[in-house]
Formats: sequence, C-alpha cells, structure tokens
Amino acid sequence: MIKEVVVCQPRGMRPDAAAAYTGMTYDWLKRARIYGTVDGIKGPKFRRVSDRIVLYYREDIDEFLDQFKSLQTVHDEVA
Repeated sequence: MIKEVVVCQPRGMRPDAAAAYTGMTYDWLKRARIYGTVDGIKGPKFRRVSDRIVLYYREDIDEFLDQFKSLQTVHDEVA
C-alpha cells in the first residue's frame, strides 16, 4: 500500500526564518518592527499573533524584496 506524502510549507515565518529568507539580520527586522524604518528602508509587513509571536508572510517578504532594483554589476549602481 502506497501512502501519499503531503509536504506543507508554512505561510508564516518566525523572525529568524524571515531573516534567513531575506538575507537581512534578525536585529534589522526587529528594529524595522519597532521603528518602522531602518537606514531609510521600510521593513516588511508582519503580524503580531500574540505578545511573543511575530510572523512574516512569504508574500509580504517577496513584495518587500521586489522593491529593490536588481543590478548585474556594481557599475550599474552608479549609472
């Protein structure tokens, strides 16, 4: 008998997973939650599920990352 395996990807990520996903640091995300912006950059949307639990939805993080222009070389940044 073959059983079907279902892989479930969680919709929400805890701050440590969100930091790894974005390449930002845990502390940067924490400061963005507290102050709204860090170094002039507005942080991704988050949900406070309880006093101790904060979740970031993958689609919100992807939207946050999409706001930055992509570069092929450092020279492109100056142009």
